[in-house]
Amino acid sequence: MQNKNSFLVDKVLLVVDDDPANRMTIVDLMLQQMPTMSVLVANHGKQALQIIAKKQVDVVLLDWEMPVLNGLETLQEIQRNNNWKNIPVIMYTGAMTASRNLEQALEQGAVDFLRKPADPIELLARIQSILYQKQLEQERIAIEKELLITQQNFLQKEVKMIRQELNSNLLLLAHKNKVLLEIKERCETETENPAMLVRHVARHIDKLIVEDNYWEDFMDKFNKTDPLFIKNLLARTPNLSSNEVRVCSLIRFGMNNKDIMNIINISIEGIKKSRYRIRKKLSLETGTSLEKYLMNL
Repeated sequence: MQNKNSFLVDKVLLVVDDDPANRMTIVDLMLQQMPTMSVLVANHGKQALQIIAKKQVDVVLLDWEMPVLNGLETLQEIQRNNNWKNIPVIMYTGAMTASRNLEQALEQGAVDFLRKPADPIELLARIQSILYQKQLEQERIAIEKELLITQQNFLQKEVKMIRQELNSNLLLLAHKNKVLLEIKERCETETENPAMLVRHVARHIDKLIVEDNYWEDFMDKFNKTDPLFIKNLLARTPNLSSNEVRVCSLIRFGMNNKDIMNIINISIEGIKKSRYRIRKKLSLETGTSLEKYLMNL
């Protein structure tokens, strides 16, 4: 069974006090009551900062009145450093004990305030409580990080599956349109069959070439995999037509001109004109790649 104080193992307390007797009292107390912890000592704030810069420190017990660099100045330096500011600091003083001093210390980043001489049991309880809360916070951060990674991995897999499905659907649609166009051309050039039948078949094929439900399904899945693209595109260029938005989405998806021509049933001249209008509305300079612009949007 895990010891209830196992979170104290290998933790390091830094005692910062210019009074040798006070330092030794704390060291002796920690060795007796919390032997799994290590204790470091410093005579003043400057020495404390040098220790923090070189060694692991999990909690600081900081006197206020000291030479060289006092406790409040030391606390301010700790808070200014991004690598140190999360180290919990307990102000431990016999001089600056008024309520305004307590308020000042807490405002500067101290997590607790003890007046000398503190009851040994209370002092140990405060240190233990702070380290336990720090341990819980670290565990919470680790769990949230692991959960975030799990969610990201799941979303990446889901996006990959949707993109594969989209790609298959688009290729199928392009192939279908290509075949229908070929049938339509043959019907329109067929001279042996009755003209009425040919026109009738051609009319129905026209209706089948691009069906709206394909686009609704495509845009629904596309927005799931790339939710901000169309929003950002229209925010920059709100006057794009629905067909131009489709072309931009297909380019963003990685489709080439030939695929786009078959998917939306336009000629090579049609795709050139569409790209020209899109570039003009986006105010792209000559030499700027439309594909690169849309990919980076």
